[in-house]
Amino acid sequence: MKIDKDMLSNVKLKLSTILSKNKECKKNIEENPRKNRLKLLQTLEGHEAYVSSVLYTFDGKKIISSSGDKTIKIWDAKSGKCLKTLKGTEYPIVSITYGSECKKIVMGLTEGTINVIDLESGKCIQTLKGHCSPVQSVAYSPDCKTIISASWDKTIKIWDAKTGECIKTLEKHTDSVYSVLYSLDGDKIVSSSVDQTIKIMHATTGRHSKTLEGHKGTVFSAMYSPDYKKIVSASDDGTIKIWDVESGECIQTLKGHKWSVNSAKYSPDGKRIVSSSWDKTVKIWDAESGKCIQTLEGHSQIVNSVAYSPDGKYIVSGSDDKTIKIWGIE
Repeated sequence: MKIDKDMLSNVKLKLSTILSKNKECKKNIEENPRKNRLKLLQTLEGHEAYVSSVLYTFDGKKIISSSGDKTIKIWDAKSGKCLKTLKGTEYPIVSITYGSECKKIVMGLTEGTINVIDLESGKCIQTLKGHCSPVQSVAYSPDCKTIISASWDKTIKIWDAKTGECIKTLEKHTDSVYSVLYSLDGDKIVSSSVDQTIKIMHATTGRHSKTLEGHKGTVFSAMYSPDYKKIVSASDDGTIKIWDVESGECIQTLKGHKWSVNSAKYSPDGKRIVSSSWDKTVKIWDAESGKCIQTLEGHSQIVNSVAYSPDGKYIVSGSDDKTIKIWGIE
């Protein structure tokens, strides 16, 4: 059968159009999956200075924030209402952690001390002294028996949560330490520093296990993936890096922020990474491909802290603009 040239040309044109549309459609679905797009749900106002840290309680019902105004605020995660304001210090609060088992909040202060606050009464029940510079990071062990802290004095300290006694001082970094965190099983400690490195240590002995090198600036934060196999780090060099824990090798570098990245954290299921930056944005990344899925804009100043809700459906961010923002699925 003889095929007319005009007919063949029309078929090719139609086929090309269909393929082009399918390709564009696939691209849109991959880059902008509507079911996974987040929008700004609420802006919480009340702090009188920069918001230094934000986190969800383990049941996801409350948000805890700390600020340079020397207060901690507890918010209802659903309504956005401020439930309680705790004033347990005379110094700006740099970092906080929450112990679900013991119902206590630990705060690291610019003055170098650590205060332990009873959540129910709002009273300071312990003051841990030992650091001689601002305490940039604090964390409970999973069993709430110890507290770990990182400071500008270049040290990491492990404290007995019951007695407040310093059990061990780790001097593994050569410059100020910005973050420290236990693995979820409590067996390892990961820390990051101005010395541009990330270190993995054994929690009980303090023995140094690995040093991860590759960033070209201060490493502001480092945390484990939910399966402990990877570590995500955020740096002053504007990048986020994903590391293989076993080999200590950098397996991916995420680029997209226009300035320093303050914080990067895995979602509870390990499929996403959320980051906050001096560029005033929050970004969501696909943890496997390293692709930026969405950029959340709304803060008017540096975004200092960011966290996922326990169910992974919401993100909370805290900024120098004195506000806390809750982001959720459309």
